[in-house]
Amino acid sequence: MYRTNKNTKKQLRASRLANKCIESLERRVMLDAVPVVSIDIEPQQMIGETVNFSVQFDNQATIGATVGFAPYVDLFLDTTGADGVAPGGSEPTDFDGFGSVSASVLGASLIPIEVTIGAGGSYEHPIAVDNAGDPLTATAPAGFEEGDTLYVIELPFGSFTDTQTPLDVEITTSLSDQADVGVPLSVAAQGGFRLGHDALDNPTIDSSIVGATASTTTNPTLIRLFKEYLGSESETATGPNYPQQYRIRADIADGQTISDLRLIDLLPDNLAFFSVVSSTPTATIEETPTVGSADVSPSNDLVAHFASITGTTSDDDANIMLEFFVPDVDAGSNDVLDPTTGDDLISTNDAQATGDWTPTDPSDAAVAISIVDAGDDNFDLEARSIAIQKSASIVTDAGVAGPSQGDVVEYTLRFQISDFFTFGDIVIEDILSDGLRLDGSPGGPFTGPFTFDVTDRDGNVTGSFTPSTIGGTTDLHVDETQIGNDANPATDGSTRLVFDISQAIIDAGAADGILQGGRAITPDAAAATGTITYQAIIQQQFSDTFPSGDSTVNEGDTLDNTATVSGTIRSNSSITTILDSESDTSSATLDIQTGSLLKTTYAVNGVLGTDDAKIDPDTGLAFGPSYSNSVEVRPGDVVTYRLRYVLPTGDVEDFLITDFLQSPVFDASVFSTTFDATIDAAAPAAESAKFGPDHTFSRIPITAAPSVTPTISTDAIENTVDFDFGSFDNPPPESETVIDVLLSVTISSEPTADGVFLTNMATTTHGTTNAGTNVVSEITQLTLTEPDLQIRKGFVSTNNPNAVFSGTIAPTGITFEDPGIVSATSFSGGTINSTNLDTTFDAALDLVDAADLVKFAIVIENTGTSSAGAFDIQLRDDLPFGFVIPAAGPGLNLEVFDGTGAAIPFTTIGTGLFDPVGGIELTDPGATAESGPPAVDGGALDEFDPTDGQNIAIITFDLEVDGAVEAGLSIENTATLFNYAGQEGGSDHTAPSDRTATAAVDIAMPVMTKTIVDTSINNTANSDTEAVVGELITYELVIEVLEGTVPSAVITDTLDSGLAFVDVVSVDTGTLVVANTIDTGTAPTNTTITNSGGTIDFDFGDIDNSDIDNATTETITIQYRVVVLNLAANESGTDVANSAVLAWTGGSAPAASAPTVSVIEPDLVVTNAASPEDLHIGDTVTFTVTIAHSTNSTDAHEVTLSDIVPAGLTYVGGSWANTAGLAPDSTSEAGPLTATWASFPDGSTSTFTF
Repeated sequence: MYRTNKNTKKQLRASRLANKCIESLERRVMLDAVPVVSIDIEPQQMIGETVNFSVQFDNQATIGATVGFAPYVDLFLDTTGADGVAPGGSEPTDFDGFGSVSASVLGASLIPIEVTIGAGGSYEHPIAVDNAGDPLTATAPAGFEEGDTLYVIELPFGSFTDTQTPLDVEITTSLSDQADVGVPLSVAAQGGFRLGHDALDNPTIDSSIVGATASTTTNPTLIRLFKEYLGSESETATGPNYPQQYRIRADIADGQTISDLRLIDLLPDNLAFFSVVSSTPTATIEETPTVGSADVSPSNDLVAHFASITGTTSDDDANIMLEFFVPDVDAGSNDVLDPTTGDDLISTNDAQATGDWTPTDPSDAAVAISIVDAGDDNFDLEARSIAIQKSASIVTDAGVAGPSQGDVVEYTLRFQISDFFTFGDIVIEDILSDGLRLDGSPGGPFTGPFTFDVTDRDGNVTGSFTPSTIGGTTDLHVDETQIGNDANPATDGSTRLVFDISQAIIDAGAADGILQGGRAITPDAAAATGTITYQAIIQQQFSDTFPSGDSTVNEGDTLDNTATVSGTIRSNSSITTILDSESDTSSATLDIQTGSLLKTTYAVNGVLGTDDAKIDPDTGLAFGPSYSNSVEVRPGDVVTYRLRYVLPTGDVEDFLITDFLQSPVFDASVFSTTFDATIDAAAPAAESAKFGPDHTFSRIPITAAPSVTPTISTDAIENTVDFDFGSFDNPPPESETVIDVLLSVTISSEPTADGVFLTNMATTTHGTTNAGTNVVSEITQLTLTEPDLQIRKGFVSTNNPNAVFSGTIAPTGITFEDPGIVSATSFSGGTINSTNLDTTFDAALDLVDAADLVKFAIVIENTGTSSAGAFDIQLRDDLPFGFVIPAAGPGLNLEVFDGTGAAIPFTTIGTGLFDPVGGIELTDPGATAESGPPAVDGGALDEFDPTDGQNIAIITFDLEVDGAVEAGLSIENTATLFNYAGQEGGSDHTAPSDRTATAAVDIAMPVMTKTIVDTSINNTANSDTEAVVGELITYELVIEVLEGTVPSAVITDTLDSGLAFVDVVSVDTGTLVVANTIDTGTAPTNTTITNSGGTIDFDFGDIDNSDIDNATTETITIQYRVVVLNLAANESGTDVANSAVLAWTGGSAPAASAPTVSVIEPDLVVTNAASPEDLHIGDTVTFTVTIAHSTNSTDAHEVTLSDIVPAGLTYVGGSWANTAGLAPDSTSEAGPLTATWASFPDGSTSTFTF
């Protein structure tokens, strides 16, 4: 249970508002929730041990959107330590900082999210997002590096208000046993609100809020040294009759071994050593101070040696206890206390430790340790000439256990006189504060006992005081003049008791009223001490001092008592001689018992919980019916919380219970302000409160307007409900009473994540008469279950056998009916469930064309765990251009089934599925009958189940591709889930943005092919893939046009530079309707020839294919001729080609290319031989000329053979003759000798002589 004592949060908020109002106008007014954290960690932590500390989270908003949603704490820890370097894992760079973390708040365990800090200190936040919805990326605070760790701790609250009590997040981690001692480790924290200012996940308008960073360090420590004084009130009277003890203890880190450990007590020069009382374990005392008198170091040093000590988880691994006293003179023979004034003196005692230690980290060398002046090893002792200690105990416990009204308190006053002083006129003045009275007060007679027991060197005197009012002559004066029984500040209601010790012992038979210390004179004697006891009664009312305005002694009130002993210092040798006076003061405080708050979930929908064994941790009593924190609730459920506060006395001041309802799950603004005073176990109606069965609170109001019921008020902004019980006074005898309040609230349908903890916090605040405000907080948790719908969409079937699916159509074994078919269920082959759903129903579709039918499937899956299911499921689809609702058969054929195939009823919204502001709504309940109460499966879809399929809806419908659909069109079809709720008529869970899924289809495009029909020369030397210059090539283009329209279709044929268009041979458009006719010839209509015949555009305009028979192919066929040009570039071996592209408005088909044609050329070789070769003048010579093809040649055309008779020779007329081979078409002897052939086939030869 969490308790604080401070101003209430509302007071704090008022203070902040006041401060804000006086800020300068130039400063920006903060309008945000402001998460603020602080770290409370000890400055030293033992290596190798558990580390516990806390991080406090608060919302310190002042104005505006003061509520923050989804609070969290970021905790940065130095994981790498002094030696660690990422990634660590081995020496010498292994990590030696903090270990993993566990966390809790108000007893509830939390699960931190662990994030390893990256290079440069960067990290990506696991839950906080920026205004784009992307994870926040940031840099860790100074002191952290790669490999260190961020722990993100989500607090168990949906929202956190500025008036809510700050939360302490308890952190448990560990410190590496290899941590470097004395090298600080960084710890930092920052707070945040994941969802910002509202409960919606809408980062673009409300991103995560991140608060300022708080940073600190802690030092890894091997050993801590403590020095404890075992006496009272850090004081002692001086002298050997008052032996006191110090205990020096060493806490060594668990598992670490220190050898040659020495615990050293350096007694100051004004203390005298008596003895070593004990050591654990047994130590060797190497040095002992001088016994019985003060000395100086080293003669006043105590050294205890422990050969080897291994640390444990205990904080006391080795200790030594010594006994000492304060002597009359110090080591320099100077008086410790002034013998005349007796003024007190502070004696500071120091302890030290030394030893040897070998670190467990192999990277660290052995070191010698020394602790000197570490703080906890010092103690300041007050040496006094006269001392007093006061204590209180309850001897008659009239009410509950512990201080309460009517109790009889016995006060004990113990005083001591220094062994070296003599005191007379000894008086104790004791002030009882208002709220305490002597028995018989006011005015007396005062009933005792008032006893004393005094001892000094002259013996022991006991007896009783005789009380009298002020001015009396007895040894006890009771002064009640401050009791005015009114609020007049001149009186404070206190009772002053003056115990005249000296007079009392005289009255009891002592020779005088002087007490002399045991060493004041010789011989030595016992100590001079005394004990006084008396009793007082805790009152029902304060008589005079009640700052709160309520005079009742209430729970949490403080009752003070202060006693002062004083006396005159007498000469030890002449006790009648007064030297000075001295005094000492002590006090005892009583706190009236405070109550305890316990909060539980009492009932859900009026059904009481069964966890009857839950125990109130403060009272140990069974608390009664309740639910555990794991109980699941749903939107629409009525949750009854129980607030049970035990009042120890029934007296209380300004008692207020504030219940912080979690936003937006609960709505305080609709809570009834009328309280039902009925006391029974029945749960109240929703949005109301009543008393529970244990309510026994006595109702005697102090306020002027009595009320037997609390006043209820609500705060819509803070989302709180207050139960104000005012101030009450239970009549005597005091007895424990119980405030037992039951309040019922309805879980709203506002969107909330499935499975989150609903943490409800209640805080009690009540005033006290004189001790400020007491605050007690308690939480209880529920698990909120919600529907959580996901949507997906895909194509599942078509009547076009040529269509191609991409993606996964459906789970294995599941098949869907073809579109246009009506059946009991649209699918078969088993159950579609969350296990086999996986990544299915995402198929896209290709190669459908006009008039084809397709079946869509929209799948909605409920992954939420609310047993009520998902309600008000509304969705729509669009009807994009390119699709129409089939006119024939079942038309749209809209059907809805669950995963088992059972039909889910639905209704239309507006005009139906394709209405842009309408759609369809699945009927609640769906295929599964509702059961209960409480209602189960009341929604159209059941809660998540991995196998039964009843949490899944499959919505199928058929569409037809528009008969005029354009070729190659890409159509995206989007389904939208625009509403669902956690209960009938509940809030839309799709806000702020609807959930969508798309399916895409590509309409088939025309397919074009291009081939060579023939070439004009075709023989063994010139195939269809070869051509000579001047040869004609006939090409054929075939365009397969699928059903639909190809708008503004143009075929562009681009010829290589070695080719040129000649003419169109034929055009066949079959049954297709074309806007433009292409005819034949060298200049056909609707054809553009450009680029010197190198580019041909065939402009068909719109091409329509109305034949919807997918089995029949409709084509356009064009044949045209080109010629191989006589260009220098068209040499033998050159490849010439062309390609055609069909383009239309909005698209184009892939280019179609014909096979390449190789340009070939004839290669003729001429040889000439003379016979005889050796000639003389007048000789006749015969020349033989042969023409033939080379091995790489082809038919030659228009061949001319020419031979010029060499100079010096005279041609013999008529001798030019073809003697063999292919005869020429003609010959000539005029001029050069020539022969011509129209064609000279490859392989031919021809021989001539002359």
